[in-house]
Amino acid sequence: MGGFIEPNIHPVLVHFTYALGTSAALAYVAGLLVPAGRWRDSLRPAADWMLALAALAVLATIAAGFQAYYSVAHDAPSHEAMTTHRNWAVPTGLALLALAGWRWLRRASSPGPVFAISALAVAGLLTVTAWWGGTIVYKYGLGVQTLPEASGPGHDHDHGGGAGHGDQGTVNSTDDHQDAHGAPPSDTMDGSSASGDGHDHDHTDGAADREMSGTVPAGHDNSDGHHDTKPVSTDEQAILDIMAAIETGWETG
Repeated sequence: MGGFIEPNIHPVLVHFTYALGTSAALAYVAGLLVPAGRWRDSLRPAADWMLALAALAVLATIAAGFQAYYSVAHDAPSHEAMTTHRNWAVPTGLALLALAGWRWLRRASSPGPVFAISALAVAGLLTVTAWWGGTIVYKYGLGVQTLPEASGPGHDHDHGGGAGHGDQGTVNSTDDHQDAHGAPPSDTMDGSSASGDGHDHDHTDGAADREMSGTVPAGHDNSDGHHDTKPVSTDEQAILDIMAAIETGWETG
């Protein structure tokens, strides 16, 4: 039984109040519009019974609502929305009880247009109250103990946080086109860069390596301002000249 009313039985009872109250109002209106005969004769007692059951349900609904108001955990924003829901629920419940009392006192006569319009007004109040009840649950999460995780097979629609789950396959398929060296296929289409097993050395002009040593071999253009030279010894210069000669031989074949 504890699991049935956890965290509160109010959401169960409120459906009876709303369904019976609005159905009774529609039945009263329909009883005025349909021609006299079997349909009208059956609509009036049906509406009376639904209104009486709605009056009983609203008593239990309001009682459970107050129990929820003082027991369900909430924060400041949800408390404000919950208070608004309560402020709509109490006068709506009283209006529904008054409508049922009115119909009980005039049960010997058929309900007229004024009563039908009053029933529609109460149905409107029930609708607004129900809307606020849904808002405090679906917008503020009042009474919700856990939130579901948006994942699982077939869960590929967008949650407003960017691309949906189904779009991940497109991104991953693009990543799969990169070769083992991390370069996309477009980099090798024109033959400007080499790739393949064991072919992992650099074919650039060696500027990065020379920048790390702080020197530039003879004949290298320094006009771009990207290289800062510093004095080197004779042995270092000889090594750099050999490296430049090897590089030039490699580039010219």
